[in-house]
Amino acid sequence: MQIMLARKGDRKALVALIMEQKDAYYRLAYALTGNPHDAGDALEDMIVILFEKMHQLREPDRFDAWAKAMLKNCCRKILRARSRIHPLDAVEEIVASQDDPMDRETVLVTRQSISRLKPIYQEIIRMRYFLDYDYQAMADILQIPVGTVRSRLANGIKQLKARMEGMGWYEG
Repeated sequence: MQIMLARKGDRKALVALIMEQKDAYYRLAYALTGNPHDAGDALEDMIVILFEKMHQLREPDRFDAWAKAMLKNCCRKILRARSRIHPLDAVEEIVASQDDPMDRETVLVTRQSISRLKPIYQEIIRMRYFLDYDYQAMADILQIPVGTVRSRLANGIKQLKARMEGMGWYEG
């Protein structure tokens, strides 16, 4: 019902739809940008775009996947606009969240290694392993076939393993 009202221009209905999934949207934006500020900016951009384009939604039952695809595009735009190097405070935040110093170092090296992969591999790895999305959900969000998701994930993992082996952090 809310989707139909939102398609007709009811802003309260659209806000209600967004608020139902706000945590999932934030986790996705954070996983894709790696930064809480950029994640918030991407969410704001997504909301504006949804307000402007809600009338274009063709399949109301796919609202969530459609919104996440828009969010992914907003994240990509933000990532293109900023440097690929994460600010020091974001890296420190990740490291400080681990109790064991060895775990902190492993997390830091893993995240740094992921951040050096091509963006298409970064987003697929983050969606799968940080957000635990299944293949179909990733395909819907990225608007690509499931086979392409599997291929990108396999290639991304292969490149990540090679990068970490070169650093002495992985023995395959």
